[in-house]
Amino acid sequence: MTYQSAEEDGTVDPAAYLRARCSEPVPEWLRNFPTANYHDYRPTPAEDFDLRPFFQSRVVYYPGSGTDGHAVRLFGSAHTAHCFFYLDYTTTGSVYRTRMDPDTPKLGFLGYRPVAALDLSPSPEIHHLAYRRRARRDCDQEPEEQRVVLANIEFDLGIKCRFQRSRSFLYLYILKRNPDYGDDHGVERFAWLVGNLDGIANYRCFASQASMNPRNPYAMLLQDHGLGGNYDRFGQGHLMERIANEIGCHPEWILYGNYPNPIWPHYQEISEVRHEKGGEGGILRGLYRRIPESETTPAVP
Repeated sequence: MTYQSAEEDGTVDPAAYLRARCSEPVPEWLRNFPTANYHDYRPTPAEDFDLRPFFQSRVVYYPGSGTDGHAVRLFGSAHTAHCFFYLDYTTTGSVYRTRMDPDTPKLGFLGYRPVAALDLSPSPEIHHLAYRRRARRDCDQEPEEQRVVLANIEFDLGIKCRFQRSRSFLYLYILKRNPDYGDDHGVERFAWLVGNLDGIANYRCFASQASMNPRNPYAMLLQDHGLGGNYDRFGQGHLMERIANEIGCHPEWILYGNYPNPIWPHYQEISEVRHEKGGEGGILRGLYRRIPESETTPAVP
């Protein structure tokens, strides 16, 4: 596949396509999020914080994300979503803290500054017990479940021990658009939930929140990089797709990089939307939408 600009191939910009069809206003909880007590923008412990409003909103999920900003750039500039959930168990907390440091603005999100930061990580005692359970197992196997409730949401700490670089962490950042940027650049505010938890196992958290928003995850960036240090792939025929089928939670939109595994079944590429390069490898990614099975499965006579 050869990359061409929208002008060259006659296709539509993906952000413009999404914004024309499914933009949304800033969720009220996010618009009213208190920021007066946050000054250094490093994660501040918040044991009593409630994450449920985040999951009641449209969530864009990015497993194995690293610090790739493509999901925020696309769905944020389209005003299609305001909540982004990034998980990658090979990324350390210092990487995210550095990118959110006001003294290193070139490492953050262009046109945005952090106005709040919360540390929602499990306690050291919970982390220690989970780590001991992992260490007793063969690290070439799928992680066993180790569920814990953090900020009223159930997460899984079952990270494979040989890939964990630090204790389990979960940070929530609230970012606000700089005044010299307008709506064409992106949403006024967005919430960025990041952690070094397992991106496959924690897909199940959407099932426990289905009563609040059964359409979550609203969108997902789906990209395999070989094995990339993972114990399984994210694409078709692998564990995360099986979990999605089991819990009945499938994103409406997938931003998909076509290497090396095919996309999940029942997704159709939006052919009039151009591909965008993203990630460290600059891989081309296309926009796909879920097609109801009733429209893809022949009727039984």
